[in-house]
Amino acid sequence: MKTLPIESEKRTVVAEAQTGLPDDSLTLESAQEQYKKLQSFIKSQMRVGRDFGIIPGCKKPSLWKPGAEKLLNFHGLGCRLEASSGTVVDWNAPFFNYEYRAVAFRQRTGASVAESFGSCNSKEDKYRYNWVYENKVPRGLKKEDLEWKEKDARGGGKYKVYRIENNDLYSLVNTLQKMAQKRALIGTALIACRASDSFTMDLDEEEAPKVAEGPASANPPPSGSNVAVISKKDWTDLVDAAKRLNIPEPNLKTYIANKFDYITVKDAENGDFPDFAKLRVADLPVVLKWIKGGS
Repeated sequence: MKTLPIESEKRTVVAEAQTGLPDDSLTLESAQEQYKKLQSFIKSQMRVGRDFGIIPGCKKPSLWKPGAEKLLNFHGLGCRLEASSGTVVDWNAPFFNYEYRAVAFRQRTGASVAESFGSCNSKEDKYRYNWVYENKVPRGLKKEDLEWKEKDARGGGKYKVYRIENNDLYSLVNTLQKMAQKRALIGTALIACRASDSFTMDLDEEEAPKVAEGPASANPPPSGSNVAVISKKDWTDLVDAAKRLNIPEPNLKTYIANKFDYITVKDAENGDFPDFAKLRVADLPVVLKWIKGGS
């Protein structure tokens, strides 16, 4: 069984699927039929922002845990998580590295069909550091010695956020464990369900770096630019996600119009999709966070 390291910082290794699947040797027609069924299931049952996410610059969407569980269930598979010997817990350092093995198995027979290892550790940038506003930099730290970056402010202009060490790693233990389990499960689902052609596992919504959320950019995408905007299906998925949490569509539109200056209140009043077609793909996570009550 071969293993392939995915990243040096977060050790996610994926094992090749074992040859226990019932369709080891497929005819061309059977392979085409299986592929069509999978694509039909993805199109009809999986939703952006809930089962997978769109990452600007990536050719394929990123599979999330709910989507991975759906794919496994669709194929009649269960998944077993086991702690791995790669786990390191040092409360004094402090340093935490959690590693799990996820094994996909047939629910009818219990036969294992694929496995993957996923890990998460406290040295990853998203956990080791926090990004804060200039007025939140702790006393004793010189801003000129810190890494910083500029962000667009509402109404024009720029503001800075600074990177500081996270001194509360102990409170992240459960998060690190869950993230390692999630990475293992998603890797296994991609192999067992043969879904790597449709999804990647580059990022999860919870893995986004901790950047202090500032005012939205005030500048609309330049005419003829390559700024990615949402599709009509993305908009429908946003509206559906809001309705599931009892947020009326007009409220969603008003929030977007107030949050992003390149969409006007008049757009919200008109209410048709074309008025929101300029919503940028990069701003989808902000809207989803608001829908889920995060801001």
